[in-house]
Amino acid sequence: MHRYLLIGLAVLTGAGPLIFSVLLNWSGFSYVVVAVMAGSAIGVFYSYRRCRPQLLLVMLALIAVLHAVWGIAQFAIQHDLGMNYLGESRLSASFDGVAKFSSVGVSGRSDTSTTAYLRAYGPYQHANVFGGVLVMGLIATLSLLRRRTPAAFIVPVLLVLVVGVLVSFSRSALLGALLALGIAMIYRRRSSANLGSLIVISLVIPLVLFVPLLLIRVGDPNDKGISARFDGYEAAYTIVSRQPIWRGVGGGNYPATLRSRLVESGVAFEEWQIGPVHSVPLLLAAEWGVLPVVGLALLAWYGIRRWYRTSWFWLLPLAPLILFDHYLATQLAPYLLLVVLLFALACWSRPFHHEG
Repeated sequence: MHRYLLIGLAVLTGAGPLIFSVLLNWSGFSYVVVAVMAGSAIGVFYSYRRCRPQLLLVMLALIAVLHAVWGIAQFAIQHDLGMNYLGESRLSASFDGVAKFSSVGVSGRSDTSTTAYLRAYGPYQHANVFGGVLVMGLIATLSLLRRRTPAAFIVPVLLVLVVGVLVSFSRSALLGALLALGIAMIYRRRSSANLGSLIVISLVIPLVLFVPLLLIRVGDPNDKGISARFDGYEAAYTIVSRQPIWRGVGGGNYPATLRSRLVESGVAFEEWQIGPVHSVPLLLAAEWGVLPVVGLALLAWYGIRRWYRTSWFWLLPLAPLILFDHYLATQLAPYLLLVVLLFALACWSRPFHHEG
């Protein structure tokens, strides 16, 4: 029975997105994303009874550590590591279009000098994506505390991941990391007795060391991130309000729609401003329509109540990544890591789960 159901769902995986891409004017990339989403759902359904959450969580933590070390090295040398054949972006604080922040200092009596600091990217396309993936690694690592994972594994992993999040200088990732560590403290009675000292080692010490750079990041006079976010939210709201509530502009078509609307309105813009809005709910509402997003939200609420009864709080650190950025809906690598994390946390919540 399961075999035939799997075959039927696999057929729908291929045919369903293709039909939707024609009816809703979706782009080819959106077809791939939805196909992967459907395929991932099938995999979770088929493997649910045989999941090994601890193995998945350790795997996620180690992947995140590997990427964190990559990003920390980039920040240390303020340049890429020359591994462009593995997808690494070409990086330097002197390049235009890369994520960086700057400080203004006085070089003489009246002259000022500007020092630019490159934000870490790891193997990803942007520093925000890098930071978000490390937050998922933090969630995976901290959730292992409930099984009394050895401190010899937890402490260095937490330390590397926290430093990695800090060198990303991503506001949403920093907020997600603070939420994850705060939740671990709140639920400390369910985990190891030495959790307080682990949090101090992995958070307080790196945070103190990075305070000067964090203050520079906050006070960067050239930072347009927050204002650009609000401009993007306003533009997305305008696009959503002009569409029927049951249909959007089509998956993957938001950037082209944004460009045409700005041109029609005579609004001046820079090329870097043309892209998906930095909010998954707003992006989906613009591309899919309001009603489909409401339906998806209700489905997610049911899923949380059904499959995350004892691990729902570990989903909270994901909220900043979803609400204030778009990569979990537009980039395949972080999305796949998210699917693995959600699958592992669902396994933790199973009342009939046994170790081994």
